[in-house]
Amino acid sequence: MPAPAHSFKRLVIGLQMNPPGHALKFGVAFANLLDLELLGLFVEDTHLRQLTSLPFARELRLLGGGWQPLEPGRLAQELELAARRTERLFAEAARLLGTEHRFATIRGDAMETIASLSRPGDILMLAEPASAAERATQQFLSFSEAVLQSATSVMFAPPHPQRTEGPVAVVAAAGDEKIIEAAAAIAARSGEELVIVAIDGRTVDVALKARRVRIDRHALSDPRAFARALDGIRARLLVAAHGTLSDDVARAIASLRQLPVLMIK
Repeated sequence: MPAPAHSFKRLVIGLQMNPPGHALKFGVAFANLLDLELLGLFVEDTHLRQLTSLPFARELRLLGGGWQPLEPGRLAQELELAARRTERLFAEAARLLGTEHRFATIRGDAMETIASLSRPGDILMLAEPASAAERATQQFLSFSEAVLQSATSVMFAPPHPQRTEGPVAVVAAAGDEKIIEAAAAIAARSGEELVIVAIDGRTVDVALKARRVRIDRHALSDPRAFARALDGIRARLLVAAHGTLSDDVARAIASLRQLPVLMIK
């Protein structure tokens, strides 16, 4: 039977102060592959500005600057410059593939912003910064929490996706037929093999041509065991139902394997 069509309509890429270039290119290419609307989103969380009013708030300045009080004017200028730089990098990546795109800078609560912007058919892409310091910033932490609490599908994109070719792997449990069909549509668009990773070897009843491999259920809660189970697949993308994998395990797998993970809700 022909591969089913996917139901995704838009990819929203959450962009931070220093978006990793490879992850950004992956997101643009993914939107191009599936003919999705593409939105680059820079959220200036108002909580950052509120921090500057607290007498104990400090920032660590590099090159010997040490810990210094947060300055409202300095912070506003840095956020404005970061938004401009991020928009430029996003536009350059989109133009390379000729992908239609839109960029928005929004000031507000990250959770409320994501909730108001999200719509059916969205995928929210969370591009993990390359450095631990950037992952620990309030800007990234606020946006991450908002994405994870959203009602839409989420893509965890590592800073250096390892493969641009290879199978699309999907973790399958009972009742995950629609998730498998979505993965099959992505595999068909990319001209790649579909691999069904069956939990405890249970057969999933879908009439699709696919390679099937087995994974023990305990690996679903152990990112390193799961990553080892993927060694022979050499996948370019991992797809799973939200709940089959936890957010923490999915993010850990993305980091350990530098493998984008799409969690479908």
